[in-house]
Amino acid sequence: VQTCALPIWAIVAEIAPRHERMVSLITSGHPVAAQKAMDEELAPLLQRLRSASGEVTAAAGRAVEEATREQDAAYRRARALAVGLVALAFAVAIAVAVLVTRSITRPLRVAVGVAERVSRGDLRERVPVAGGDEVGELLAAMKEMAEKLAQIIGQVRSGADALAGASAQ
Repeated sequence: VQTCALPIWAIVAEIAPRHERMVSLITSGHPVAAQKAMDEELAPLLQRLRSASGEVTAAAGRAVEEATREQDAAYRRARALAVGLVALAFAVAIAVAVLVTRSITRPLRVAVGVAERVSRGDLRERVPVAGGDEVGELLAAMKEMAEKLAQIIGQVRSGADALAGASAQ
């Protein structure tokens, strides 16, 4: 657009002295000479000026259209990137949710298994204690409970065996 405007400034520079000459002819009382100068000198320059202005306008319109196309493309790229990032964030959130859920449910399943074995009277199996969270504390308490129950059952058996031995004598 700026390079198209350069001829306009050159035409304007050509018009200025011719315009002054016409004004001088009119003020000195030569209207016919002024009209002739207008028709022969100034009118062609004004036509060139109109033509150059049209070219500048067309070039500006093309530049605006190109800028609009570039802006639309940039918008589409930015939108696609944003959608991709949201999808990625969603996938990461799902993965984190699954991992957190598993980190809670696996130890709880172990605790349920321990409670079921103890309720059936199986106190031989070791209780795995891992972590210092609430589930880890629950497993530690269940381990202690199973050990104490095993100890109590052992003492009861010893007492029963001693009683059985004493009654047999």
